[in-house]
Amino acid sequence: MNIFEEYIANSFSGITDTPEVLQVKQDLLQHMNEKYEELLSAGLSAHEAIGSVIADFGAVDELLIEMGLKVEQTVEQESVQQAEFVTLSNIRAYLETSRKAALLIASGVAIILLGVALELFIEANGLFGGHSDNIFGIVVIIAAAIAVGMFIYGGTSFSEHSELDEDFLIKHETYQIVQKESHQLRKDYQRNLIIGIVTIILAPIYILVAESFSFLGIERNSVSIFLMMIAFGVFILIFNGITMLFISVVNFSSC
Repeated sequence: MNIFEEYIANSFSGITDTPEVLQVKQDLLQHMNEKYEELLSAGLSAHEAIGSVIADFGAVDELLIEMGLKVEQTVEQESVQQAEFVTLSNIRAYLETSRKAALLIASGVAIILLGVALELFIEANGLFGGHSDNIFGIVVIIAAAIAVGMFIYGGTSFSEHSELDEDFLIKHETYQIVQKESHQLRKDYQRNLIIGIVTIILAPIYILVAESFSFLGIERNSVSIFLMMIAFGVFILIFNGITMLFISVVNFSSC
């Protein structure tokens, strides 16, 4: 028994198989299989095609009412009906929120590294005289406080998208639009991934170059610049990774 046969069997469970009911079940199965093959020929995956067919033929209850029949819902039917079809505007808002959350979390990590880099710069250049130790503590505490605030706000910003916390479905038309829009985001991801990795690789190379040309005096701030480059690279990688994670959640949840 394939998935469409199971779906029809569940939909008509508890109903006597009269000749009329058997004919309706046979017609439904034929139409669903034809629609499924049509969608496969159009390039959809088996998962997408099944979801689209069930969405199109999902209003079996209305047919039963027209036939003067009534049946209690099975657990499977209730599960399908309770899985919401999320709209395109909901998805766009969700992705925008995910980008903001990624920005906050990535910025929080970068701020901590930049705080340490700033203190090393102050110490290397003798700023604030003998108070550099106190300044170090202040800078690190402030940076950590700001970062923690960003982590918390970024992590809790998804409460407004509670409809995506449970099982949800995306209609085929919406899925196609999301796929098209996320294609550009994937291209940006690949570019930013290269930038982030190259920056992190170049950071220790800068220290070696600075030490090799120590007569120019550039090695004094080499560690600070090293941390700044690491902060930038880590920011790019974290922002990139979190953004793509949420895009993947939307894509894998579609049917």
